Amino acid sequence: TLLLMHFDGSADADLAKGSPKFQVTGATFVAEGKWGGAISLQDAQSLSIPSEANLNMTAGTLSLWVKPSWTAPTERSHTLLSMGLDGDPAGYFALSQGWWESGGGGGRMYFIYDNQSYMHASSDVFMAQGAHLNHWHHIVLTWAEGSPGHNALYVDGRPAAKTVRDCPGVRRPRTPLVIGSDSASGLANGRWANALVDELVVYDRAMGEAEVLALFKSQEPQWEQILAREWAWLTDVLSGPQPTFARDGQG
Repeated sequence: TLLLMHFDGSADADLAKGSPKFQVTGATFVAEGKWGGAISLQDAQSLSIPSEANLNMTAGTLSLWVKPSWTAPTERSHTLLSMGLDGDPAGYFALSQGWWESGGGGGRMYFIYDNQSYMHASSDVFMAQGAHLNHWHHIVLTWAEGSPGHNALYVDGRPAAKTVRDCPGVRRPRTPLVIGSDSASGLANGRWANALVDELVVYDRAMGEAEVLALFKSQEPQWEQILAREWAWLTDVLSGPQPTFARDGQG
């Protein structure tokens, strides 16, 4: 573990390989976290922590719990994480619901490992429906450079999006890791998280699918019911009445 933040009211990370000091910009600690307290990140609110030694760009896993407060469908994008990367041109690392909407980014969640290396993945699985809002969700990001490299997005224990391609070397951080704003991306378009965030953990290697699922199960008491929703389209039909429409000679 490189970084652990419980957000239980402390001004420091609970564990950090680098600096444990994070800077709070307007964000507030609240008692209604997934476990204990949480940090509330609304418009013009964020916090940041130094990225050096707290995040490994070679390979890693980042886990956090998010309870969004926006409505569906949202016409705004909401950035949960951002970090500037070095290089010429400079790059960025980001996790955002919506991104570059004028180019078709609305309605999808993006994990951008290194935009200049074209290492990014997106999915509409997260909060495509209003029923997913105002509930806690477990989001996990995994990444690794190499031939091939990868970056992947998991939601509530299940894989949502993944990109696999040759990526021998990604850019390294040039800014702190910012939670709740896109400001570190260099774009500064005012994409705010508008969410509660809890239990952020960074690991020094990329977890596999089975490990991510086990991590979710260990932190979510209702995991069986949540995973069952994935098959509701099928189980709801099977538990319903027999079809009553007439069948032709071909069945």
